[in-house]
Amino acid sequence: MPTVALVEDAPLLLRAVAAAERWQISLWDAQIVEAARRAGAATLLSEDVEDPFANPWHA
Repeated sequence: MPTVALVEDAPLLLRAVAAAERWQISLWDAQIVEAARRAGAATLLSEDVEDPFANPWHA
């Protein structure tokens, strides 16, 4: 049976936990936000965002 890494990117996960707490979003959404931030995305679209003008990058 293959071994599966539980945390492949600990720094991203830690930033996501902090983002989830700061912006009161789910950990799943925070991981997407932090991965997009790391990739240099200027815009992140989601059907889950309540305020379409909210921008965690500048909060």
